[in-house]
Amino acid sequence: MPDGAIESPEGVAKHMRRIIEKGYDRFESQHRRKDGRIINVEISVNHLDVGEGQFFVFARDITERKQAEEALKESQEFSTRLLENAPNQVVVINPDTSVRYVNQSFVDANGWTFDEAVGQRVPYPWWPEEGREELLEGFKLAMEQGSGQGEVIARKKNGEHYWISMNWTTVKHDGEPQFMLVNSTDITERKQAEEALVEAEKKYRDLLDNTNELIQSVTPDGYFRYVNNGWKQVLGYSDDDIANLTVYDIIHPDYLQSYKMMFENINPGEDIGQVNLALISKNGNRIIVEGNITCKFENDELVYTRSIYRDITKNRYLEEQMFRLSSAVSMSTDCIVITDFDAKIIDINQKTLEMYGANSKDELVGKHFLELITPAERVMVNMDVKEIMEKGSLECREYSIVSKNGREFPMQMSTSLVRNAEGKPMGMVRVGRELDKLN
Repeated sequence: MPDGAIESPEGVAKHMRRIIEKGYDRFESQHRRKDGRIINVEISVNHLDVGEGQFFVFARDITERKQAEEALKESQEFSTRLLENAPNQVVVINPDTSVRYVNQSFVDANGWTFDEAVGQRVPYPWWPEEGREELLEGFKLAMEQGSGQGEVIARKKNGEHYWISMNWTTVKHDGEPQFMLVNSTDITERKQAEEALVEAEKKYRDLLDNTNELIQSVTPDGYFRYVNNGWKQVLGYSDDDIANLTVYDIIHPDYLQSYKMMFENINPGEDIGQVNLALISKNGNRIIVEGNITCKFENDELVYTRSIYRDITKNRYLEEQMFRLSSAVSMSTDCIVITDFDAKIIDINQKTLEMYGANSKDELVGKHFLELITPAERVMVNMDVKEIMEKGSLECREYSIVSKNGREFPMQMSTSLVRNAEGKPMGMVRVGRELDKLN
């Protein structure tokens, strides 16, 4: 053996036997250089015929090659471990569509063993029976494209279907495809959540479309993102109209400037809150609404507003009618109480104030009318209301009234319904006089 060779006696003897038997030998060995560094050497030995025991030895340093081989081996081992332990499903497919490799995640997710999967060709058993033609066309396109991604339904060995998201890449050498690497992730939970969200949004939209309130969503430049059926029914605009409208087209001129000012200094995270507006319907009617406006921000930028309004046009009409009525009777010598349809006191005249012993209307406005009646007669008053609703009025009914200081006294009272322009009841007016003064 050459000087510096690191070889066991058994190894040296083996090489010598081969040289004697065959006349030559080639092997790899390690040598220690003069400076102590160990190198890998490839040795070729030929037994010469000239003289007994003479050999021709050729040695070549292969340290770099061995290091490259070791690095490649380590890289391959690392890649194999990486694929085997990858949380995603990995499938390697040959150009002839035969499966070359599947990792453990694929086996765990689908149920087919490594041996059952390797060698399979299209159509693969993990493709669902229904839709295989579409999958085959998609697979051919994927092979042609070389790389891409998509979402499909896969089939497990037990027949269960589930969703996967795939990414694929074709690995080439000298321009020729060597294999396709497919990386898949189970997205069944995500797809189920998306389907649930779509269903929830559908129900939510149905709810919005069937409410009587006016709901709109508007972009910062005023165009409509969404309006519900209640909005369309009250304002009368069609879908074609809405596509060409902005919110500024439907705001009544009296409110337009104040509406624009609401948004001039709005800050991220803030809402407009409660508003009162007048809108313009398609036929030009003035629609009075009240409600609130909320704002949606993204990255500190306003992306849309959402408004929920209630049509109070009729209520406002009622208020105006009541105001005119209260003005007409404010100086009457009889006690007059005006209530809304729920018997809440809207207005009273001066005579009622004196009768009750109040200093201002604030002590009575907003109270329920029954608070002026003695508890023992409140049931009778409610029964009389039913008769008033049937007949429209009730004259000369006697009730016991309770004043502020607790004094009880009899009063003769006549009640009439107050109706709107359509003839529907919207409140009541009660006119009364103390019985002892009548006498």
